Amino acid sequence: MAYVILYNTGSDQIIQSIQIFLKQLKTEEERELAKSILTKDLPIGISSTTLNKVYGKGFISKHKVMKGQKYNPEKHLTKREEFIVSLKVDGFRSTTKNLEEGSEFITTTGAKYEGLIELEELMKKLPTGFVYEGELVNVNRDNLSSSDLF
Repeated sequence: MAYVILYNTGSDQIIQSIQIFLKQLKTEEERELAKSILTKDLPIGISSTTLNKVYGKGFISKHKVMKGQKYNPEKHLTKREEFIVSLKVDGFRSTTKNLEEGSEFITTTGAKYEGLIELEELMKKLPTGFVYEGELVNVNRDNLSSSDLF
């Protein structure tokens, strides 16, 4: 179950591990409780925000990223506010912590990207102690569709 907590994916290996775990539970009530916890569908009437207020900031860590918005001229031009428009690239969003002991690449859901050796080497050239955020993209030399490229 530690693997499920760490990687939080729905691969065949994880589904099989969960099924084995659930079969080991003694009652249907225990199985339903475990399923609710694993699917993050257990209503207890309390949020992570409340728990952090009670037990201290960071008791339950939250990984939040700011997401872009579709440009709407009616909304933005009428307010006369400054804004930046950037090209949407097709890739994987990453928040990267560049620490003394190495770099950590994190997905929007808080999971870790593994095996980004070339990027880890490039991060060594940047100042440590900072967090970098952006899109990890693949060079598309063969003009492949997104599904084929990734």
